[in-house]
Amino acid sequence: MTAADLLLQPDPDDTEGIDVLVDGFVGDDAVRFRLDTGAGRCRVVDSESVRSLPTAGSDAGFGASGTWTPGEDEIVIDRLRIDGAEIHDVVATRTPPGADAFPLLGTSALGRWACGFEFSARRLVLATSGDESIESIGWQPLVTHPFGQPTVPLSFDEVDVTAIWDTGASLTAVDQTFADEHPSLLEPQRESTGFDASGVEMVITIARMSEITVAGRRFEPSACAIVDLGPLNDAFDRRASSEGMSHEPMSVILGMPAIARADWWFDFPARRWALASS
Repeated sequence: MTAADLLLQPDPDDTEGIDVLVDGFVGDDAVRFRLDTGAGRCRVVDSESVRSLPTAGSDAGFGASGTWTPGEDEIVIDRLRIDGAEIHDVVATRTPPGADAFPLLGTSALGRWACGFEFSARRLVLATSGDESIESIGWQPLVTHPFGQPTVPLSFDEVDVTAIWDTGASLTAVDQTFADEHPSLLEPQRESTGFDASGVEMVITIARMSEITVAGRRFEPSACAIVDLGPLNDAFDRRASSEGMSHEPMSVILGMPAIARADWWFDFPARRWALASS
């Protein structure tokens, strides 16, 4: 078991958002990653250490607008290290030279471990799945999105939602349709603009999300962004259909303003999760 420090800082695009960063190494090169459980693959920025790695394919995805993002080279990193934990043969994407992109520590690396996201202590714990020291945690079955993102069930009083659990989301994202159907759960504060992962500018409403309950624990109201997730859900639905999978539309992507108020464990290999004791 090992632990690495987490750095939590305001999102430069919106001070109510929170970015969570962790330092590591790709080979012998120091890299500051965004901790991103919403990313299926790690991402590394083009550099001398990864430029020579052979391209295994091309990977592209969707932004919140539903726009298809340009493909990045898919590579396999020989050695990635977070504190004392070494991870070998990590699938990642490599940004084109000069691209304005941030390195991501995604589930292609995190998914090898039982991960303790201990925000109260500002640390990421990496343990071997099934380690005896974590067996007393009150585990629950982990359900993942068809494309790998972890989910948790949450409730707004009598409204139940399965939410994507995304440390890469600096604000919780709530679908506009859900917000329209449940106006009492969200208190609009102001308008803002932002850019999704594909670089598309989007007008969003910053709101105060009402209290939620996760695994019997209540979370006080927190900041969120009301966004039209319809195009993204449509894009995921088309992709799921093409791959013979089913896809439930996303209503809530739980982000850092709520996530950072508790300590969580996700044992990805064993497909289980838990809230740590308060």
